[in-house]
Amino acid sequence: MVTTIGLILLAVGVLVWFLKRRKKKVPQGLQVFDENGNVMLDVTDNLCRVIGQINLNTKSGRIQLDAQGGQLWYYVAYPDERNWAININVENNILSWNYTHNNQKHMLVVFIYGAY
Repeated sequence: MVTTIGLILLAVGVLVWFLKRRKKKVPQGLQVFDENGNVMLDVTDNLCRVIGQINLNTKSGRIQLDAQGGQLWYYVAYPDERNWAININVENNILSWNYTHNNQKHMLVVFIYGAY
């Protein structure tokens, strides 16, 4: 009797273990479907992230950017309506900039960068 109960418990345990292993994993990402179930948007592969922002408030400079293993992207924001001429170069994850004017008082350009 004890042997039979032990074998039944062992069989139930093995069955539960197999059922847990077969559980399908839910993929990460975002999928949008229309009313017919067709995929309209699928971003399950790569999503971008903001890594940092740098205030370009000196006449010129150079900074190493960390793309954290991804492909680098960037955006330049002019929070002031005075759009000063600035030369910006990003090469091999190194940001360099140079303002083409001499008035350092109004250098208000923000460099926002990230990776995807």
